[in-house]
Amino acid sequence: WFLQDMQLDNGFCISNYATIAGGGLPELNKKTPSNCTVQAPDGKTYFVPSSVTPISRTWVSPSGTTYFLQFLVEIPAFNASLVVNTPVDAQEFALSDGGVYEGVAMASGNFQFQSVTGTAWNEQAL
Repeated sequence: WFLQDMQLDNGFCISNYATIAGGGLPELNKKTPSNCTVQAPDGKTYFVPSSVTPISRTWVSPSGTTYFLQFLVEIPAFNASLVVNTPVDAQEFALSDGGVYEGVAMASGNFQFQSVTGTAWNEQAL
């Protein structure tokens, strides 16, 4: 799975996720269908389709797993195009059967036709 959580400076919180069906691995610059929960500042929540595309930087862990450090998250229902950027490479939790990447990140882009920034979280289990 991929998970990108974002807390934007406009008060919206987003949890975007994609699962990788059939054991296929994600690819750099390949858009994957995803879903997200969007929570408005007033607490109202929405569950809407989205897409996530790994872009730009990757990091290869000591175990040989390639993790994506930058994602483009697109949410058509909110006219949103957000980049989640992970500035620190080595944030993998190594496990006996692989690893899970859990890293602090930053978000920036456009949401409802306005520029936004915020804090974010990048999680991957590949």
